[in-house]
Amino acid sequence: VTARFAGSATELTSDTTVMVTIAAGTATLTTDFTTDATSSQVSVVIPAGSLSGSNTFNLTAVTDSDTEAAGETVALSGAGTIGSQTLMVTGAAVNIVDSGIRLAVDADAGTTGTTGDQSSVGEDGGTKTVEVEVTLPAASSSGNGAVTVGLNVVGGTAVLDDNSDGDSEFGVGEDFRVTYPSGQTNVPADHGLAVSVASGLMEGSAMFDVVLYNDNVAEGSAAETVVIEGAAVTIGTTGTYEVVSTSFGITDSSDDASPTTIGLTLLDADGEDLTVSRSRRRRRERRAVRSGCG
Repeated sequence: VTARFAGSATELTSDTTVMVTIAAGTATLTTDFTTDATSSQVSVVIPAGSLSGSNTFNLTAVTDSDTEAAGETVALSGAGTIGSQTLMVTGAAVNIVDSGIRLAVDADAGTTGTTGDQSSVGEDGGTKTVEVEVTLPAASSSGNGAVTVGLNVVGGTAVLDDNSDGDSEFGVGEDFRVTYPSGQTNVPADHGLAVSVASGLMEGSAMFDVVLYNDNVAEGSAAETVVIEGAAVTIGTTGTYEVVSTSFGITDSSDDASPTTIGLTLLDADGEDLTVSRSRRRRRERRAVRSGCG
């Protein structure tokens, strides 16, 4: 950061320090950016007889899952004095450009009558068609050609049946299976789904099917998650961008039975309840002996 004095260099007869404060503009400290500046401040010294001085600090942008087409700003302000006079310091800003490829998902795109994108599906829903939409970062919009984004659908807290056992049945503990579209010709290596964004555009979408397993396990009110993720994509000459993963939920069906509590009673070889105290057993035995004597 550089501080420049707008007056005459002869006015600065001694070193002048400007304290620069790094603060949130539209960006938020820690969630959008971090800095190594102590207490978010850095001092800039303008030497006597000079018109400017500089200092450095590190500003690190934090990758998040939010779409921020206009970018976010970090505000720089300053304060200083010359003798007894307070300097008028004009602030500046640093713009953080959105650099992630964003995903949006409609977990039930194939069902008519639903309003808006569905964030979850019921485990008793059979087969559902899921649509995932890709949005390229604003920084890549300058003259990018056609872009293909490779995606995979994996288990989050829900368990994917990857059919590694070679059968068509669900195994114990498995929650869903994925069927990618047939005939895809441009799927990147090690990915199951290709989403194409035409040249000059910023968005594209693709669909796949998810087959849901309606088990009889009570899994509570929290939905189990299915994650959609992808590898970084190089877009033209603008750079390489990470894919920010997204997810949708699988909710428990209402017919899943609650766990049943089963009580157990331990018996000895004579059929006596082993939970009976020893003294009570002795009294029973004495009564039995007296009965036999009579």
